[in-house]
Amino acid sequence: MTLVRGYRISQAVYVATRLGIPDLLADGPRDFDELAHATGSHPPSLRRVLLALAGAGVLNKVGPRRFALTPVGVGLRTGVPSSLRPAVLLLLDESHWRPWGHLLHTVRTGRPRSTTPTERASLTTSPTP
Repeated sequence: MTLVRGYRISQAVYVATRLGIPDLLADGPRDFDELAHATGSHPPSLRRVLLALAGAGVLNKVGPRRFALTPVGVGLRTGVPSSLRPAVLLLLDESHWRPWGHLLHTVRTGRPRSTTPTERASLTTSPTP
């Protein structure tokens, strides 16, 4: 089932990276409410994402409310050698994953699914970090 549910973890990694969670944890563990406040996020929703990342080995759950980086999570920080942050922000952005949602159509017809003008515009603009 890990193979089937992999998109959930990749999106959790994207969200945490986009919000700057790895950078906020650079100095040590923090409470999820602090992280939510610092990122302008909904605390219960952010907590669920952080728990998913702890289950995947990206973060450590330290006590009932605190989270810390693992060595995997350190690789998502800004400015660390060999940081995966730029790749995560590019490859997991909606403009890159949305077309894969139409793969069945393309395989059946041999044609890409037509897109709306808004979708076409999102495919040609780069994400903001």
